[in-house]
Amino acid sequence: MKGKQSKNGHQAFEEETPPNDLKSEKKAPSTEQRNSLITRVSRLHAQQYFPVPLLPLIGRRQEVESICALLLQQGVRLLTLTGPGGVGKTRLALEIALETSTFFADGVYFVSLAPVHSVERVLPTIAQTLGLTETQGNDLFAQVQSVMREKHVLLLLDNFEQVATAAPELKKLLALCPHLTILVTSRTVLGLLEEREFRVAPLGLPNLTHLPRCEDLSQVPAVALFLQRAGVARPDFALTISNAQAIAQICVRLDGLPLALELAAARLKLFSPQGLLARLNDRLALLTSGTRDAPERQQTLRKTVEWSYYLLTPQEQRLFRHLSVFVGGCSLQAIEAISDIAGMQGESLLDAVTSLLNQSLLQREPQVGTDEQRFTMLETIRDYALECLQNSDEEEIIREVHAEYYLEQAQSLELRVIEGEPPYWVEWFESEFENLRAAFDWFLTSRDAERALSMSGSLWTFWLQSSIAEGQQWVRQALDCCQQNVVQVKDETKARTLHVAAMLACYKGMWEESDAFAQEAFQLFQATNNTHGIARVHITQAIGSLLREDYATTATIAEEVLRLLPETPHIWFSAEALLVLSYSKYSQGDYTKAYELGRQGFTLSRQTGELYSIIRAIYALALFAHTLGHQDVVQEMYEEEMSITRMMIEVGIRSPLAVCLIGMGAVVALQKQYMWAASLWGKAKVLYKRRDGLSELEPYKWLTTILKTHLLYAQVVEEVHTHLGEERFARAWDEGQHQPLEHLLTRPESSEPSANPLPSDTILVGMLPSGESLTPREREVLQLLTQGLSSQRIADSLVISQATVNSHVRTIYSKLGVSSRSAATRYALEHHLV
Repeated sequence: MKGKQSKNGHQAFEEETPPNDLKSEKKAPSTEQRNSLITRVSRLHAQQYFPVPLLPLIGRRQEVESICALLLQQGVRLLTLTGPGGVGKTRLALEIALETSTFFADGVYFVSLAPVHSVERVLPTIAQTLGLTETQGNDLFAQVQSVMREKHVLLLLDNFEQVATAAPELKKLLALCPHLTILVTSRTVLGLLEEREFRVAPLGLPNLTHLPRCEDLSQVPAVALFLQRAGVARPDFALTISNAQAIAQICVRLDGLPLALELAAARLKLFSPQGLLARLNDRLALLTSGTRDAPERQQTLRKTVEWSYYLLTPQEQRLFRHLSVFVGGCSLQAIEAISDIAGMQGESLLDAVTSLLNQSLLQREPQVGTDEQRFTMLETIRDYALECLQNSDEEEIIREVHAEYYLEQAQSLELRVIEGEPPYWVEWFESEFENLRAAFDWFLTSRDAERALSMSGSLWTFWLQSSIAEGQQWVRQALDCCQQNVVQVKDETKARTLHVAAMLACYKGMWEESDAFAQEAFQLFQATNNTHGIARVHITQAIGSLLREDYATTATIAEEVLRLLPETPHIWFSAEALLVLSYSKYSQGDYTKAYELGRQGFTLSRQTGELYSIIRAIYALALFAHTLGHQDVVQEMYEEEMSITRMMIEVGIRSPLAVCLIGMGAVVALQKQYMWAASLWGKAKVLYKRRDGLSELEPYKWLTTILKTHLLYAQVVEEVHTHLGEERFARAWDEGQHQPLEHLLTRPESSEPSANPLPSDTILVGMLPSGESLTPREREVLQLLTQGLSSQRIADSLVISQATVNSHVRTIYSKLGVSSRSAATRYALEHHLV
């Protein structure tokens, strides 16, 4: 495009005519392209003075519609498009000008302020665009006002950020020209009362977790722009199955910034998408060589960010550098923590943060579970800020303050979780995980084993909910750091971390490792007379014994824990000990005792207010009550579970909600709602996202693992699967994954019959109280039971697991309508069942 003078002296724009020797090399435009250009040009009339974009705008249809509607609202006279450098504000503004040109009878005027660095040159530049000549002695503002006073005009002022102090002139102009509307692009807001702001966000990004097929991926805005520019760099380039993942990752790594995407696409002349992706760790050095017609500040990604940096005050530049230490964003509280060291507090700090927001160097977003805002930097901007920090003498002290802040947060939250902190903590951990990792890495780099141990151990609640394997890695690194530490580590700190190592190994089924860590932790706690620590280690040992089906050992250890725990302040641990002891009694056939302990555990769990403890206790009590025939208690537990689940829906946190659905599925399975149980579990798998890849397991294995972690009991899966059969289980699971939550929580009208008919050799036993009959295996178990054999001896005799024996015993009790071994024996003998 080039400018030419109109008959009125205005700067108008027309398309350049290519030289004849180049015409033959250009492809003829398609019918679609030709019609698009005709449509765009037809919108113009004689007095439009702005460059008409020749390429279609990609991925901004919604923004165009929203901005046009806003711009044409009555009372909107000054609209500023803000956003970081390279986000595409100018291109979007030109599209707005094109879309709204017919609404401004006297034209649309485009004024580029990119080359203007002096406030005094703003008005002359506007005047020049209007065809006015600056002469000595003339009041230029009066001339502009005179020309614009009665005209219905849209004035588009591009790149206003470096002359933002000229904003009051715009206010005066608007006051004197009642039909004038001004559209501004700027990296910072103008700060006028009359101003309306529209923040231009980067282009929409693909979901890397669930990458769509190529046809759909190509329609994602960031990908679509990348492909368009890639086609310019390499006309034979195409999106394929083999390069789709790399292209999607490139778009995400570049934050969806149009400038960065265009610069990256140009590099496809040298690299494959996979090779380009591998080099993006140094994107500031890689993304250079912009198009020749781009402003100098947008020739490279570095210059684009640098332009914004030099517009900051020294104090704002210092804060900008310091904020680069945060990975993935932070809260205002965190910003205040690192700013104390630089002497920035109170109003001066708030003013500096506001300025960075106004200048589009910081973004803000809501933080789940609180009324607070979270502040983030685009990664391309953070790269530059981090480079500035590394080139200063401030990096070491800022990283130290950052690491100490997150250690304190982790330690504080550990206590609050077991004291009933609402489950927002799960989201806090997820949002702050990269900051926690950065802090932990700093401790390792500094060979500070004391704090590395404390950090890795304090996060145990998060490891259990999100990534046991990653937790194990952190703990091992911290323990290895002890060997290199020059300062003596406190025994109690090491003992706590060893206990966490034992706990994580226990839930992974790594029994030898768990036992070894637990024994070492026990010895250190014993040496320091830490009763609470000893009790915590014993709870982990009891859970390990329970999961290994060593119920006698489980009971012994759990009883010892309850003896020790009155000396400790946290009832959460007492609730856990009661839960484990109740399961051991249940598995040994003492259902009445299990029920009594389960009721106590449920009461204590409710007192703690800790969600996961309550869900465990609800299912345990429901299971014990069901075995004893107390269906009213089962219904009570179902209502408790439903209430908590609905509360989690209102809260809107996915992982805790998923665990609620897992617990509810287990409870309704006791009420013979097997299809419903499977559907609830299917939905839970969709919602429950973990960092350790567990979500990728096939449904049956995933569910068994999750139930052992959260309920300490997984036999219910086998029961539901057996009743439904593979086909119906899979169908119910799939239906649950796709049903809306509200529909899924509506209770089915009746219980479902078994999908598996009784085998032909089933032994009918007259009319049992349940109306059902005993299978051959159940008859074998009953016969050995009447002989006084324990569950373990029955298991050995029949070559099955003790858990399977206990499952059969519970089914026999239910069919016979009894609740103890003696009652079952008496019934069997009286009715000649053996």
